[in-house]
Amino acid sequence: MTKRYHDESEEQIKRYIHQLPRIQDARSKAEVYQKVRKQWDDAPQKKRRPVWLVPSLSAAALLLLFLLVPALFMERVPFTASDQPKQPESANQQQAQESDKADEEAVQEESENNQEETFQAEREEGPVVSDEEEESVNKQAEISQEPAVEIGETTMAFERYTEAVRTDDLQKDEQTVTVPFYDADTAVVVPLTFIIKVEENMMEAFEEISEDYAAANIGLHRSALEDVDWLNHPDEEGPLEAMFERDMSAMSSSESDVVVKSLEESLRFMNENELVLESNGKRGVELGKYGLMENVEQRKTQQGYYVYTTSENESFLVSGNASGLSEEYEKEPTFAEVLENMKTAEESSSVDPAIPEGVTIENVSEEGGSVQVVFSEDTSLADTPRSRAMLEAILFAAEDFGFEHVSFLGADMENELAQDYPAGEPMEVPVAPNYIEG
Repeated sequence: MTKRYHDESEEQIKRYIHQLPRIQDARSKAEVYQKVRKQWDDAPQKKRRPVWLVPSLSAAALLLLFLLVPALFMERVPFTASDQPKQPESANQQQAQESDKADEEAVQEESENNQEETFQAEREEGPVVSDEEEESVNKQAEISQEPAVEIGETTMAFERYTEAVRTDDLQKDEQTVTVPFYDADTAVVVPLTFIIKVEENMMEAFEEISEDYAAANIGLHRSALEDVDWLNHPDEEGPLEAMFERDMSAMSSSESDVVVKSLEESLRFMNENELVLESNGKRGVELGKYGLMENVEQRKTQQGYYVYTTSENESFLVSGNASGLSEEYEKEPTFAEVLENMKTAEESSSVDPAIPEGVTIENVSEEGGSVQVVFSEDTSLADTPRSRAMLEAILFAAEDFGFEHVSFLGADMENELAQDYPAGEPMEVPVAPNYIEG
């Protein structure tokens, strides 16, 4: 290896080094000093190692070896322009890392500036919200401004309520027949009313509807009386007869309750006081937990009315007896007491109160066959199924006490509701609940 070749190789390395991009630390001298000083102060003090003196001869040999090895390596492996020295490559990596770090610091600084600008804008102009958020806030504000006592806007609003049959709904040649159906999941008995012609036999129509009406479409089960034949002898004195076609002795407690409640509800709308039970040509029926039953009498119920909603979101009026509520009174209740009880329902029951909690009845005055119900002045009744269910429940409850007319005062009623229930005018009690058309 000649000295000229050695000198040229050194010059070539220098040129490559000078061609590398310049690496410059963006930090100030003060920042670098503070960082180094902090690391030095935080670093644990290490015990200094003893210094070993290397003999001069060994040091000279090591220095000579250090100078000869690179020269021998260059002589055997010619250096080309495509080769990259390790030191410059390390410099490139360091530069890339410094560049990435600078970019991250710039992004973080920009984000902090944006947050500061947003915070400043919110302090001066209010929070910045999107169009969707603003619309949602406006809707919530509208809801919060609605009157709290306005009926029809409560959480118990009904989607579909089946109204009662009134006298005005019937033609001269029409009559009603009311058939009890039930919900197998809750054992609540729901009386449904149908309109038939006067010339039709009511008991035959009762049997036909019990067997054929598709109650499942409105979330109810079949009638518990579908296997009963009815005999009514208009020309002969004596009670109505019901003949059971199948054995009822093995019925469960819940099933036998449903049958008895269905019989009691049927008598109410048949204007019959007593029903004689027969089975296999003999008087009496073995009916589950009730044992042998020979007759059923119309139960005088003054337990008020409630609202039952099926799985199909169909709502109906049901009596306290049909819903399974057993309100016990020490003495016969007054009409005002029953109305107060219609504001609540047992937690374990499947029915809703007919009178919402926000409604206040200030006074109930009775006069002969009429009764007047006075609401508080702040009661507002919207024309909704919820309001109509409440008013009809009060009418039916009044009928149980022998009243024929009910007048309403005090409440602010809207639109058609005010036309159907004129303030202060006596309203005739309905014929039957839960009218099914068709």
